[in-house]
Amino acid sequence: MDVRSIFKWAYENDVIERPVKYGSDWSRTPKRKKRLDKANKPAKEFSKKETRDLLDIASPTIRAMILLGINCGYGNLDCARLKTTDVDGYWLDVPRGKTGQERRVWLWKETRDAINEVKRDHDGHEPLSKTPTGLVYVDEETGSDRLTEPFKSLRRKAGCDRKGVGFYSFRHMTETIASDADVKNVQPVIDLIMGHDDGTMASNYRESISDARIKKVCQHLRGWLFDGN
Repeated sequence: MDVRSIFKWAYENDVIERPVKYGSDWSRTPKRKKRLDKANKPAKEFSKKETRDLLDIASPTIRAMILLGINCGYGNLDCARLKTTDVDGYWLDVPRGKTGQERRVWLWKETRDAINEVKRDHDGHEPLSKTPTGLVYVDEETGSDRLTEPFKSLRRKAGCDRKGVGFYSFRHMTETIASDADVKNVQPVIDLIMGHDDGTMASNYRESISDARIKKVCQHLRGWLFDGN
C-alpha cells in the first residue's frame, strides 16, 4: 500500500478530517506498472453472485448492513453509528461521521424491509446494528471491531473469502457501479450519496442536486445487484 492509499483510507474512515493535497514532489507509480500490478492481484470487490450469496445466508442485522453498504456506500463505522431513529421512510439523511459531510440516499425496498426487520427488535434511540449480545459492531472509543470475524465467517460459508476483500469493499463497489449510471455529471451525485468532500464542491451546488438524480443513481445500483443473472 502506497502513502496516497494510506491517506485515502484515513480520510474515508474518519481518521483525518480532510483529504490530503499532494504537491509536485510526490512521485507517482508509472501507469503501466500499476496496470500490471492490478491485473496480477485478485479482485477486491464482490461479484454480483457473491453479494447475493452473502445476503442469502446473512443474519438479519448483517443483511441490513450489507444492503446499506452497497445501496448507500456505508462502511463498518457508518453502519455502527446509525441509530434506529435515523431511518424512517425512503430517504436517509445522516451526515458522515466526524466530518459532518452531508449525505442523501434513496433506499431500495429491500434495504427498507431489512432495516424494518431489525428495528422490530429495538426500542428507542439506539444503534441499529448490534451483535447478538447487544454490543455495537464498531466501538469508536476503544477501536474494537466486532464485525470483522463474523463477516469473515460469512464469507467462508459463501465461498468468497479472499485476501483484500471485506465489508468495506461494499463502499468501493458503490462508487464503481454508480459511476456507470446514466446520469449527467454523475460524480457530484455519487459524492453526495457517499459523503465525499474533495474540498471543491460548494454547498449551494450540493443543494442543487435533485432527488430525481440521486434516486436514479440508487436505482442503477439496485439494478446491478438484483436485475438479471
